[in-house]
Amino acid sequence: MKKSKIKLLYNLFLFFCILFIIISFKSNQYNSKYTEKNTNFIGKVINYQIDGDQLNLELKAKERINVYYYLKTEEEKKDYQKKIKLGQTLQIIGELTRPNDNYNLYAFNYRKYLLSKNIKWILTASKIKIIKNTESILYKMKNNIISRIQYFQNKEYLQLFILGKNELENDIKESYSKNGISHLFAISGMHISLITMLLANILQLLFKKKKTNLIFVFLFLLFFLFLTDFSPSVLRATSMYILCNISFLKNVAREKILITVCIIMLMINPYYIYHLGFVFSYTISFFLIHFRNIINHYNHYFQKLFIVSMISFLTGLPIMIYQFHSINILSIIMNLFFVPFVSLFVFPISLITFLFPILDPFLNTLIQLLQNSSLIAEKISFGTIILKHPSLYIITIYYLLIYSILKFYKQYIILLFIMIIIHHNINYLDNRFVISMIYIGQGDSILIKLPNNKGNILFDTGGKIEYTKEKWQTRKTTTLATNTIIPYLKAEGISHLDYLILTHADQDHAKESIPLINNFKVNHIIMNRGNDTNLEKQIIQLAHLKKIPLSQISQTTIKMKDWNFYFLNDQDSTNENEDSLITYIRIKDRNILLTGDAGEESENHLLQEYNLPKMDILKVGHHGSKNSSSEQFIKKIKPKYALISAGIKNRFHHPHQETLENLKKYHSNIFTTSKNGMIKMIIQKKIYIQTCF
Repeated sequence: MKKSKIKLLYNLFLFFCILFIIISFKSNQYNSKYTEKNTNFIGKVINYQIDGDQLNLELKAKERINVYYYLKTEEEKKDYQKKIKLGQTLQIIGELTRPNDNYNLYAFNYRKYLLSKNIKWILTASKIKIIKNTESILYKMKNNIISRIQYFQNKEYLQLFILGKNELENDIKESYSKNGISHLFAISGMHISLITMLLANILQLLFKKKKTNLIFVFLFLLFFLFLTDFSPSVLRATSMYILCNISFLKNVAREKILITVCIIMLMINPYYIYHLGFVFSYTISFFLIHFRNIINHYNHYFQKLFIVSMISFLTGLPIMIYQFHSINILSIIMNLFFVPFVSLFVFPISLITFLFPILDPFLNTLIQLLQNSSLIAEKISFGTIILKHPSLYIITIYYLLIYSILKFYKQYIILLFIMIIIHHNINYLDNRFVISMIYIGQGDSILIKLPNNKGNILFDTGGKIEYTKEKWQTRKTTTLATNTIIPYLKAEGISHLDYLILTHADQDHAKESIPLINNFKVNHIIMNRGNDTNLEKQIIQLAHLKKIPLSQISQTTIKMKDWNFYFLNDQDSTNENEDSLITYIRIKDRNILLTGDAGEESENHLLQEYNLPKMDILKVGHHGSKNSSSEQFIKKIKPKYALISAGIKNRFHHPHQETLENLKKYHSNIFTTSKNGMIKMIIQKKIYIQTCF
């Protein structure tokens, strides 16, 4: 009777906590102690990073704020590298802005990520003044640890394992991610278990009192939490260890402790649900605890490791699909090597090396072996499967199937792999024609998906116009291709491009083609004829190196399955924009015209050479500049939908008002990436439009 009352009270506690979380989630998203009118801020530095000419701070004032300050000289950068410390009190003058939501579907959401850290504002600083230096003993200790780490060859790994900061090179990060071993470099239960085991054994040699030793371990874990800035995964692992080792809680089921800790964390900050580490940590931990009888059934270390890897892979699989749109089925096998190598050698030796720097060369050898092994394993590409972005309905089915297999029907795990294969080939069942204008800033990139997976064509790749920078100004950046275009292709379930069509070789249309070709399978490249720019020569050279067929055309027709793509511009202009490939497509009785950067000269040529029909969709030329979309041209084709690709607050002020007025005069429905974000058009009997805003 007593147990049933306790169970009822616990369930009531969970119910009211969840209700509180839902209400907080709905109501607190934009509640803030600041408004956009605030310009003067005083707060404490709780995190910082200097990357090239950019100083990034997390400031704890009335609430947490993300601060960006752009360094003006190399001397100023060196000055901040010396004087900026955690725990300092700063006065900052600057302008507040709200973080933006996604400008592309299925992309990493920076606003939600900041919310998971309780940050609701970005502050662009114009002036920073140190009011008070660090006084806290804890911050002084952390500053000393940060300073000490800088002297090691592999400081990035010491930062990872001691501070929880991942500043590894992008190619190494990508390699770990593709191999499915990124979890080894995010401090979690495995690392906490190793730390507590080492510490407990050392204390046992020095002191015989278990309770005293346990208190020392608890205090160290709390300090470690502070070092890692209370990372959700470390907070989960630390809380679980402490609660499970408190005597009166030892008989409480671990699932209940885990759920309680999760609920309390969400009550503190309901937006932890947006933190990928939080979601991974609690989901995988729950399944490992719930199915510990399967793990404990085996005695051999590698047998247990394989089962743990299998359960972790299965339970993390829906999250991986939802977030990254690909999985590596070989990661279960790879973990049999990488988990013991990192957990038994790299991680503990990194901690010991921090105390005894003489071991730094030995640690460097281990790190080189780790990285080289991962880069070699990455080349085994047949294990990677690309899966289209799933709905929450599909995610639910995955979890019901995974739970059922682990609970009742282990021998039928093949059903899960059948579902993955069906999911991998889902585009063959999709009979829709889809056009996606991807937001890539000031530039063009348009994806066309033919029905039933009969072809994938990408028109242009975009590319930032780079200005000459000194070495000290260079930041660690990812390319638009690897950070935006390729993730979206994967989210659409696309594993290759049948055609990459580059309308012309301006940087804002073709520059990202090089990293795209290097990181994604392209079957054929089409370019315009005309001026041979340096960028064009680089693309042609890379295509020959990769043995990708390349055609340079102007006026021709390409037949792909049941559809024709008509290239109309046969001019030979000295102007690269006017040499743009202009493509006419007729799909399901719909007329579509893509014009690249073509201006009035090319438009007049089209009017003279062709009897153009009314267009359902027009990709407006040259980002909506005043030199394109003349009234005469728009009057002739009367586009029902006009799509304009332009960057937010671009320096060219595209699209121009004159162009917009011409389109409005003939009743075009105008969509602009600078206002709407990505524009996705699904063509069936009707045209359905999906935008980010």
